[in-house]
Amino acid sequence: MPPADTDLTQRNRETVQRFCEIIFNEHKTAAAVDFIQDDYIQHSPFLADGRQPFIDYFRDFFAEYPRARLHVKRIIAEGDYVVVHSHFVRDPADRGTAIADIFRLDNSRLAEHWDVIQEVPARAQNKNSMF
Repeated sequence: MPPADTDLTQRNRETVQRFCEIIFNEHKTAAAVDFIQDDYIQHSPFLADGRQPFIDYFRDFFAEYPRARLHVKRIIAEGDYVVVHSHFVRDPADRGTAIADIFRLDNSRLAEHWDVIQEVPARAQNKNSMF
């Protein structure tokens, strides 16, 4: 596999970072039209394919949880793929969820998405953080 284009990698990393801030922290779901392709391929079992189902789902979600926040812990990018490891909370008292989102971008727009989601437990068998 040829080495990834560093300019493309950085541009895609910045796109996903802006997307996370605007959508998940500012709750501006209509801004998804600026980031997500109309034919967005969704691998998460909670959402249908396409940009509009994403917008509809999160518009309703943020109406129910107006204090929800996404705390990005790290972003790993290579070429058209960007992985975001984050801590998502519905409100400040919530222990939250550890999430790894994997995005494939096409022409600097989100084209495909996978996620791995794990609730943060009250107790762990070790002293290591999930983040």
